[in-house]
Amino acid sequence: MTVSYRRLSALFFDFDGVILESADIKTAAFEALFASVPEHLPQIVSLHRRLGGVSRYEKFSMIHRDILRVPFSDAERIMLGERFSALIADALRFCPMVPGVLMALETLQRYKIPFFVVSGTPQEELEELCAQRDLTRFFVEIHGSPRTKIEILSDILARFGLRATETAMIGDAMTDYEAARAVGARFIGRRKCPEISPFPLGTMVLDDFFELENALFDEEHCIPKR
Repeated sequence: MTVSYRRLSALFFDFDGVILESADIKTAAFEALFASVPEHLPQIVSLHRRLGGVSRYEKFSMIHRDILRVPFSDAERIMLGERFSALIADALRFCPMVPGVLMALETLQRYKIPFFVVSGTPQEELEELCAQRDLTRFFVEIHGSPRTKIEILSDILARFGLRATETAMIGDAMTDYEAARAVGARFIGRRKCPEISPFPLGTMVLDDFFELENALFDEEHCIPKR
């Protein structure tokens, strides 16, 4: 199916692994955060990666309930969140952007369509990071957790009067794919080469965003990869 800018009315971008090359930083933070239970680390890291794009707080709850099988108090939730933020703060300020994404954002601006960030990162942290990295200028709105991506997309579509089929979500995790499909938006996946694509066979997948403009014009421009 061809995607024409005459029919493309908005673009939604995930953040980690789509704007910033930060997914590995957050994986390392989960490993450090739960280093005291090394026997459970493989399961914890697997859960974190499988649920890419889900709020860290929801992951904390799931780890305690389904893996550690211990109570999870509000105080511990706050403590883990603060420790996690401290672990990633410096690395996120200086980590590289996903190859080609800055050029794509600057190039696509000429089409006068709104860009939105739709992320699982906590709202305040996400806004601060976008400001630090001079990214706020590209986006009409920046949205993070605690709302889910489906809730955020549904809200934007309703408030801006957008037809979902004329929008596209760009993400690196199945939660992004599922959110796009849930609201009816198109989807373009990003995978970090040489990783295997997590998306269903036939999904358009890009390793970088140097060809994002062309990919939006023509889905056949990029051969889906596994």
